[in-house]
Amino acid sequence: MRRYQSAIFTLLLALTMAVTAGSFGHANANGRVLEFDKRVAGPYEVAVSKIPPTPAVGPLHLTMTVTEIATGASMIGAEVTVTGVGPGSAVVEVGPLTATSDLQDPTYYDVAMHVDRVGTWVFTVAVSTELGDGATEFPIEVVESSPITGMVTVVVLIGFGLVLVLAVRAFLRERNKGKRRNT
Repeated sequence: MRRYQSAIFTLLLALTMAVTAGSFGHANANGRVLEFDKRVAGPYEVAVSKIPPTPAVGPLHLTMTVTEIATGASMIGAEVTVTGVGPGSAVVEVGPLTATSDLQDPTYYDVAMHVDRVGTWVFTVAVSTELGDGATEFPIEVVESSPITGMVTVVVLIGFGLVLVLAVRAFLRERNKGKRRNT
């Protein structure tokens, strides 16, 4: 029976490690993805990163940095505003949204939004500081969300639950055997 419990524990550990390893993307020290699209906006260079890296219809998070081109210094305390125009549209459909400065690293500005259809969205990032104003556009391709991700998650959760139930069952059997011997 001890061998059976060891096999269940090993399987449970391997399953937990597989789920954990598959659920985290590549991130740097501040928890953001590493890929930034950089563009010039007046006296600034604006870098935009998107989460998820391949946006699908639904929630979209943009992380931005603003750097003064002349000195290369990160701009802290800038007023960063984001607007978005959806595919096939000429009017602003998202925003204006004011990006908030990250509390742990004030050189990063974050904004969250919802995109409602597939296609190329054009987001305008406007920056204002004491050095002046600047704006630039970032086209972002939004794709159809994949049902495979949800299905894989359900299968993994069912598998995890099954392993857990089998482990509890084995534990209870072993415990009951011990009680029978003592009586």
